[in-house]
Amino acid sequence: MARLIPEYVSHWNSNAEKKLFEQLRSSGLDSDHVVFHSLNLSKHRYKHWAEADFVIVSPRGVLVIEVKGGRVSYSNGIWTYTDRYGQENKSDEGPFIQAKEARYALGQLLPDKVGSMLTERISFGWGVAFPDVNFDVHSVEFPDDIIFDTGGYKAGSIGNWIKSVQLFWQKQNGRERPLDSQDIQRIIEALRPEFDRVPPLSRRAGMALDSVIELTDDQYRYLDQLLAQRHNIVEGGAGSGKSFLAVEAAKRLSAEDLNVLFLCRSPVFARFIADKLQKAGTDVVNWDQLLERIDRKTLRPFDILIVDEGQDFLDLGCLNVIDSIIPGGLDKGKWLFFMDRNNQGSIYRNYDPDALEYLKSAGIPFPLYDNCRNTKPIAVHTMLYTGGDIGRSRIRGEGLPVNDSTVYHSREELISAIEAQLEKWADHDQIKTSEITILSPVDRKSSAIAGISNRWARKLFNIDENNGEKWPETSLPFSTVKNFKGLENRFIMLIDLDRLPDGAEGSATLYVAMTRANAYLWMAIPADRKKALDRIKADNLLRLKDSTILQNT
Repeated sequence: MARLIPEYVSHWNSNAEKKLFEQLRSSGLDSDHVVFHSLNLSKHRYKHWAEADFVIVSPRGVLVIEVKGGRVSYSNGIWTYTDRYGQENKSDEGPFIQAKEARYALGQLLPDKVGSMLTERISFGWGVAFPDVNFDVHSVEFPDDIIFDTGGYKAGSIGNWIKSVQLFWQKQNGRERPLDSQDIQRIIEALRPEFDRVPPLSRRAGMALDSVIELTDDQYRYLDQLLAQRHNIVEGGAGSGKSFLAVEAAKRLSAEDLNVLFLCRSPVFARFIADKLQKAGTDVVNWDQLLERIDRKTLRPFDILIVDEGQDFLDLGCLNVIDSIIPGGLDKGKWLFFMDRNNQGSIYRNYDPDALEYLKSAGIPFPLYDNCRNTKPIAVHTMLYTGGDIGRSRIRGEGLPVNDSTVYHSREELISAIEAQLEKWADHDQIKTSEITILSPVDRKSSAIAGISNRWARKLFNIDENNGEKWPETSLPFSTVKNFKGLENRFIMLIDLDRLPDGAEGSATLYVAMTRANAYLWMAIPADRKKALDRIKADNLLRLKDSTILQNT
């Protein structure tokens, strides 16, 4: 059976694409065929970018398929498309030109990624599918061989049509020698990042990031392997893509008609994940909700358990509860555990090394070494302040420097520093306040933020289990570190460090807070803790040299 990438599609540009996707799933094409849906092509000859509806990679070459739904007509060089509401759209660039240009965009893209020698051996081709109509226009511009219409769709013969189109182009191109499995894999790895871009988890939580975060090839390979295993432990530092993978795993498993239970500790983060998985139909619960369902005997049956932020459950009491609800238990049941290897779980004061060893004895480890959220300066400073290695940064460029030069001696000095930084960002740098989150180890009433001027106080939006993780575009989000666990924003202000807990809990709190920033981290350092923090940074400097942070990607 052909492999579809992605296997799960949450949004369709057209019903025609959905029809073709489903028929491709059951097409009978061999397993050496890989079908990409919605491939973004940056090197289009005439446009800055283009999108190919489907790209099929196989031993016979690379085939682009353009899909057109609804009624289609062609007259005097003009194409007319009529949707189901009767609205017409005219264009002189028909689907055949679109498919052809997407093919040439691929031809321009691949040499940089797989080399010119392999590219020259590829038989490139294109075809056009009209699943809703009988396309009876005949022209030398679009040969019948590369057309798939409603007759073929109703007959369910798309697999045979693809094979015939591939053979047509192999003969046209004079490239009938098949590609081997290594050639195909190189092409797949080159194309996958071009389309499989995942928006940051917090985009719908009020952010307006301009870029997207690309999951690494290793993470994709891990996801493919994870779903073939019975029980796995995915370990990675903050920002390594664990939650991306957990959500995608839940989508894929739910699409296979499996009942998935998704568990995390934080009520705020659970609501956020539930929103991401609403269309997939995945059951998402936080820890308190799980205990309540167990107590009331209302926990619905499930086939597989996915645990995100798993370090929050690393005590034997929590693991015993989890073991009791999984069909077959931790030893024989089906589960995926996504957790931070930096012992961040102590933010809940419950971390037990014996629990970690017990969990590891039952699961297969999958380490993640790359950081997809934080810039290199943020990763370096997190290591210096906490000892936490969050991996090699995949963010392009060096990133903005971390600002930890602000030192305050009193609450009043801290308030003045907060307001000065907010004014700089909002007035000078034109940063939206919704792209800034103020984090504190204490709640709003206990924080210095309670004393800021009305200009900023009236914008404050308190993130907690009642208000949730979605904040208005005009607001200035404030949160305790614990409630913001699992979330992120572009600019982070870290305040009230004089109220930071001592010991491991304080280090864990600092680790969580610092790693919430995508682009810029601002920290206000209390004068009476500066020497102690400087000693910690000096001690961790040697560890930094041996960390993955400084390794080349």
